[in-house]
Amino acid sequence: MIYANQHVNFKDMEEQASLTNAQEDNSVESFSESKSSCSSDLLHEYKITYRLLRKNLSALIRKIRQKSFKEILFVTTANLPEDYILAFQKQYPDKKISVIVPLSDNNQHLGKPVKNEDTFLQNTGYEASLFKLRKTKNNIQIYGIFCDAFPKTDYPKQFNDIKYLAVYLKFVRIFARYIKPDIIHSDCIPFFLGAEFESKRKYPIKVFQTINDFHEIKSLDMFWAFLNIADKKSMQRLCRDKNIKQNVAALFKLPIHKNFSEMSDCLELIYKNYTTFRHFIKEDNEQEENILFRRLNKRVVKLFPQMKNAKTPYYNPMYLTLKKADFWAVKSKTYYNEIFDNSELTGTMYDAVLKTKNNSGFVIDKKDVKDFDIVFPFDVSNFREEKIKNKKYLLKEFNKDRIRTKFTDDNLFVSDEVKICGYLDSCYDAPLFFLQILNDINYEGFDIAVAAILKMFELNKNIQIIINIPNGLENEYVKSFIDFCEKYPSVNGRWIFIDGAINTLQFLAASDMIMLPNRTNPKSNIYLDAIKFGCIPISSKCGIYNDSIIEIFDSMIDGCGFKTEENLLLSLNPNEFYTQTVLRALNFYIQNHSSWNILIKNCLNYNTDWDFKSIEKYNNIYEDLL
Repeated sequence: MIYANQHVNFKDMEEQASLTNAQEDNSVESFSESKSSCSSDLLHEYKITYRLLRKNLSALIRKIRQKSFKEILFVTTANLPEDYILAFQKQYPDKKISVIVPLSDNNQHLGKPVKNEDTFLQNTGYEASLFKLRKTKNNIQIYGIFCDAFPKTDYPKQFNDIKYLAVYLKFVRIFARYIKPDIIHSDCIPFFLGAEFESKRKYPIKVFQTINDFHEIKSLDMFWAFLNIADKKSMQRLCRDKNIKQNVAALFKLPIHKNFSEMSDCLELIYKNYTTFRHFIKEDNEQEENILFRRLNKRVVKLFPQMKNAKTPYYNPMYLTLKKADFWAVKSKTYYNEIFDNSELTGTMYDAVLKTKNNSGFVIDKKDVKDFDIVFPFDVSNFREEKIKNKKYLLKEFNKDRIRTKFTDDNLFVSDEVKICGYLDSCYDAPLFFLQILNDINYEGFDIAVAAILKMFELNKNIQIIINIPNGLENEYVKSFIDFCEKYPSVNGRWIFIDGAINTLQFLAASDMIMLPNRTNPKSNIYLDAIKFGCIPISSKCGIYNDSIIEIFDSMIDGCGFKTEENLLLSLNPNEFYTQTVLRALNFYIQNHSSWNILIKNCLNYNTDWDFKSIEKYNNIYEDLL
């Protein structure tokens, strides 16, 4: 009985335990469900809170960015980009663009300097002054920098020599701390923030670099480049070097024992009179000075090994510009797409271009063309009658008698010192060509244009040509072409050469065609001026020209010019390709007079002005930088 009762009790206990476990399981399951439900609610609340915080933070960041965008400082050595600034500020009136330029004369400023600064530059100490010039009539603020180291000329081309540019850009960096822009937009000159901006927190300025063409940056003698860009410690090291002392002493025929200050004076004299000392080397006439300069170049490389690399800031300032810039852009979609695939288009800069591809892009330039500089204004409704008047006027002003007596209208020229070779006949039916070279005659294809001109003369084509190259008579190749033309009576009255600055718009308004045989992406926007005045462009198929000029044989509706079949820089026969294109345009002019008028009409209807799309491209870059 006892065992039975015990057994029964055991079973009861087992059943009780089983019941208790079931209740516990139900309890645990109920608690687990409750806990899961609670976690889900918390996660949902967390997600909502996170989204709300992120939204508020994004709105705050956008608000801060909008408030912090105050001013862009546009750095240039060329003319004031007034049409771009006006178009930009019209589209974005809350954003301000100021311009800073070098002053060649301290009498150019109006009022006292707002800031003075002196520093050790190019082997000597220079002082520069920052002037806040009066705003233009279009309310554009211009700052000017004057320094005694600058050339005493208004011609912007001289400021692009590295010996002047290094000083100008050094002081731009210094005075930028006073102006405190949000963005520095450097227009086609190598610029980067230097030691003055090592503390980015104090001066958080972004740099946007625009580039026309990488061939603008030319190779430099290492010693000469070093004299222009080296800092004070490097200059002291250079002056104390025995080998440098020997070569400089030999150059000046002085004793070898020179102390630091005397050596510094010698190097400063070399810097100021470099072109006098440095002769162009000819194989059959090796100058003693050339030998000494070559030795100096080699010694500089040994003292500063980084000079061996052609992409150092000493040898090529554009390398550091690309490396340091927050963003850089070229002024052509075609050129941008081609430079990464073809090293010939970028020369020694190819490796640097590839390395900085991630912070690069392209922009599109436009130009608001005014007609107030021409004698007989015209538009698409009256160009048939009025355009010919400009041509007759120009031919009359450049006839033989007026040139001989110097009675040509002064309004055709910008400068007083103008030299004219040749003359034009008053043959109004002959097509009038215009050619202007403002920078490098090689990259702008003067030799290619000459080949086409001589071919037309050889074929006895009834043409006339106006060639304008400021300081062109200093070039031996240009002089040989002029001598050739003057020697043959058969081309008399069919050409003139103008050495000096001219009123380009008047020449474009009178000419039938403009020759644009550039090997590389052009620097000038003259093609837009030409199109706006019905002067038909005959261009190479490169860069901006390929972007903007529509071949008439591709579209009679939109066609505005003639283009070569190949890029002339990459072509094996550039002269032949361009000559064929010129002859094709000439035949079109002679044989299709009514179609030629359609071509002029297309040009006059062409939109050269700054539009929303081109301005927005710049604005997007500015905003992304900030």
